[in-house]
Amino acid sequence: DPGLAKETLEEGLLWHAPRYFQRGREFFVRAFNQVPDITYGSSLPQQVTERILRAACQRKGIEIRWNTSAIRMESREDGVSLLLSDGTQVSADFVIGADGAKSTVRKSVGIELKGEATDSRWVIIDLAALDDESDH
Repeated sequence: DPGLAKETLEEGLLWHAPRYFQRGREFFVRAFNQVPDITYGSSLPQQVTERILRAACQRKGIEIRWNTSAIRMESREDGVSLLLSDGTQVSADFVIGADGAKSTVRKSVGIELKGEATDSRWVIIDLAALDDESDH
């Protein structure tokens, strides 16, 4: 959707340097002598991300089905066919396999999950949601 990246960047808090905090103290920052030409990240609340993406899908006529998963996908010359967990059969020109580590979509076309696993744990807290009296 044209303008989608711009819209998400305008709604988010841009990071021009990677910064990490633990218990209210910054423990890593990569500072630059000048503002870099690239953004290292953006903090965008999930509800804002979902609102932006739902609106973009609506503009494109894309139907969203909640609480329904793909249980089987078949690739055809003219597109794909999905069997959904509610028993519905759906045809589409294409499917995006963003359905997690155990992806039915990816497994259906023989694409292996690649990448590294880590034991790292992250916590992201929306400080605006905390009470002013809180100890943060």
